[in-house]
Amino acid sequence: MMKKFILSLTFCLSALLFSVSAYAAETEKESVQPEHSVPVICIGTRRGGGAGSLLLGGDYTQMTISITDEHGELVLLDEYAGVKIRGNSTSYALKKPFNIILSKDADILGMGSSGKWALLANAFDKTMLRNKLVFDFSADIGLKYSPESRFADLVFDGKYLGCYQLTQAIEMGRDRVNIHPAEDEFILEFQPVEKYSCSVCLYTPVYGICFGLDGIDYISDEQMARLEDFLNEAEKALAGGKREEIEKFFDLPSLVDAYIVHEYFKNIDVACSSTRFYIKDGRIYGGPVWDFDLSCGNYSIKFYKAYTDGDYTVDKPERWFARTLWWRPLFETDWFAQVFAERYQELQPWIINLYDDNALGQNRIDSLYASAKDCIEANYNYDEARWKVGTKYGKMERNPESSYEENLEFLRDWLRQRNQWILDNLP
Repeated sequence: MMKKFILSLTFCLSALLFSVSAYAAETEKESVQPEHSVPVICIGTRRGGGAGSLLLGGDYTQMTISITDEHGELVLLDEYAGVKIRGNSTSYALKKPFNIILSKDADILGMGSSGKWALLANAFDKTMLRNKLVFDFSADIGLKYSPESRFADLVFDGKYLGCYQLTQAIEMGRDRVNIHPAEDEFILEFQPVEKYSCSVCLYTPVYGICFGLDGIDYISDEQMARLEDFLNEAEKALAGGKREEIEKFFDLPSLVDAYIVHEYFKNIDVACSSTRFYIKDGRIYGGPVWDFDLSCGNYSIKFYKAYTDGDYTVDKPERWFARTLWWRPLFETDWFAQVFAERYQELQPWIINLYDDNALGQNRIDSLYASAKDCIEANYNYDEARWKVGTKYGKMERNPESSYEENLEFLRDWLRQRNQWILDNLP
């Protein structure tokens, strides 16, 4: 274990000390090969203050970032990148997540070209698999613009911080959500309160849902009026309940799939935060999905008291959970529940493959763990990272099991039980 990190730290220090041209010349002579099976991300500050030099709510700080792939080959070196602490509740975790802005767009590890990236810490999820599991599942079932991500070791000013998830940011762009605001196309992000995470917000005309326009800092009065008119017509069709009218404004396949993702994984943030739709070509689509570290039973019963009803608690695999926002009036029609039921049954091979081997191959829990085993084990076993698998780091997460294997089996059993409950309660 120590040898692996000495190699990683040596590579990081080399990358941060040399300029791009000097580094390129040096690596032509000799390439250090990290032994880990995941990429290594190295971040360096000007004064060597480490991650502790970043402030909650602070702006981007200029830093140097280098990324090597799982073979030890340099794929990015940016001496003028910006880094800041990201997230809402997760920003208060001891293991901090980060946002990254590169000095110019780059295609990192085959995930498409962009200047914005997220480093998810997964501090509240002891398996560290939930976000990746859900993102990959969403992509597998055809939910467009589901974020791609890679597990990676993170080294900050020479100090190993643990296993992180390098992830595409939710944003507009050719290799992200391919929409164009100039054509009245927007990402709509639910806001629990106005301007919670977006500076431009509106309330929908019929159902009064507060949405922010993700990535938009300004919109003209004329364009806002057009958007409100469109949403008014869309919600009037929704309230009417007629499928042919609703399909003029809503893309039902993506709404069904997005609902299945939120419902099956029982995402605590649905209709709370990080719940998105987008407008493209004059219709509303479900997704992209985001933020599933608190899902699949990983919740504190004491913190989420409002979700407790009699013998039911939020961590159990029973009960309908995501019939909210625009999904609520859809389920009030006499046909949408059947559409959902048929699609859910159609997706059984992919759902079962999350936790059990089947015709699709090895189950996703085991295959994801195997792909990042070194990274995950180092996160909990390497003294410098100091993260403990049995320690609760946030008031919202469940009380974890004492070993990684036990936490992994809780996730597997919960997914199996959740699927059976939904199957037993389909119309």
